[in-house]
Amino acid sequence: MRIQHFFDNDTATFTYVVSDDTSKKCAIIDPVLDYDMFAGKTSTVSADRVMAYVKSHDLSVVWILETHAHADHVT
Repeated sequence: MRIQHFFDNDTATFTYVVSDDTSKKCAIIDPVLDYDMFAGKTSTVSADRVMAYVKSHDLSVVWILETHAHADHVT
């Protein structure tokens, strides 16, 4: 089992990718959708970083889990 974390500075939020080295299946926990409150726009910079990790390790996403309700956790 491998656990990789990603930290979003703007929201002080951690996202985790938990994967099984044998099956190459993984769960993404608490993904972040970037939101610029001053511009009223969203972006996927944080999600793109997580997906780049998933692709570079040839993982298959089986679950996307949200541990709590939060404005920036949108899957």
